[in-house]
Formats: sequence, C-alpha cells, structure tokens
Amino acid sequence: MEFLVNEAQCAFVQGRQITSNIMLAQELVKSYNRKNIYSRAMLNIDIRKAFDSISWDFISDMLKGLGFPSVMVKWFMSCITSPKYSLSFNGSLHGYFKDDLLFFSKGDLYSVEKLYQCVKNFGLISGLEANHEKSSIYYGGVEEPVKASINNRLRFNEGVLPFKYLGVPLITKRMSTLNCVPLFKNIEGQFKKWVNHRNLSYAGRLQVIKSDS
Repeated sequence: MEFLVNEAQCAFVQGRQITSNIMLAQELVKSYNRKNIYSRAMLNIDIRKAFDSISWDFISDMLKGLGFPSVMVKWFMSCITSPKYSLSFNGSLHGYFKDDLLFFSKGDLYSVEKLYQCVKNFGLISGLEANHEKSSIYYGGVEEPVKASINNRLRFNEGVLPFKYLGVPLITKRMSTLNCVPLFKNIEGQFKKWVNHRNLSYAGRLQVIKSDS
C-alpha cells in the first residue's frame, strides 16, 4: 500500500487529513498581493465532466502497470464500468473534488506553458481535459504584458483572490471576522436545524449527523 498510495495523498487515508492540502495552499498564496515579489502564477483547473470522459482503458493500463493481477484488474473494471457503481461514485466524489486542482508555477509564459502542456498530455492519455470556461489563473508580481500573453495562450479567466479551495477560502492576508462569516452562518444553520430534532432518540440523532456530514 505504501507503494500504491503516494505520500502527497492527504485524504481518504487513515492518519492523514485533507486540511493539510488546504494549509499548504494557504501558505503558497498568502504573498500573492504583495508588491515587488518574485513573479508567480497559480492555475485552478476544472476537469470537464471527469467521470463521463475518463478512459476506461487508461484505468486498466494503470492497474496493470502497478502490478495488479489480470483477474483482479478484470474485477475492478467490471465494477467501475457498471451503471450502479458509476452513479454512486459520481454522486459521492464528482461534485466535491474535481474543481479543486491547483498547479503552481513561475509567473512567465514559458513556465506556465510547460506546466499546462503536462496537463494537456495527461488529458490526451486519460480523457480528462480542462474546462477553459471554469478554469482560472491567478498572478502574483506579474507584469500586465506578461499576463496578457499567458491569458491569450491558455484562454483561462484571470481569477481574483480569495476563492474557495476544498470549501475553504484562500486569502492573501491575515483572516478577519468578515472572512469567517460564511462559516458562522453554516454553524448557525446547523443549530437551527437541530431544534427540530431535539426529541429524536440517540440513534435518530446519529442518523441526522451522518446525513449532514
């Protein structure tokens, strides 16, 4: 399992937390609003219909390349290509994580272009392509002519910080009370919902907690 699961995988693994990715992203973007900083760029890429466009052959080849026995690969593929499994998988993961793909680069055309070429090459192999309408690029310390050349080449929208990454806003300065207002509203909403469940049994309350998670 240590060979199969990379150390950079922070979610869905016991002892690791997805908040590690959020904290790392926050550290990387917090200086984007400063003047006279070394030019940098961040790509926030949305994958177009990820689970509708992914190549099943790509998944099969990956499993074989990782050394899984042929019979096990056949079991996996029969599961994930069946309508029942595909709908469940799409509903549980598709809406949460496909929008939160971040790439960091130097803020020049050559570096950004090379980075995005890797994304394009991956798309050609896997079938997972970037959605230009929903993808964005963020700049720090980049001059306007350079921005224009990058925007023209990538055809991404230029984003404005803060934006949400894994449900948490990434900001370039110290967090204020105003930044926490959405969180406060969510907590308040949960309290209001619980008023209607105060007469439930412990088993019923547990079910409500699971449905709200």
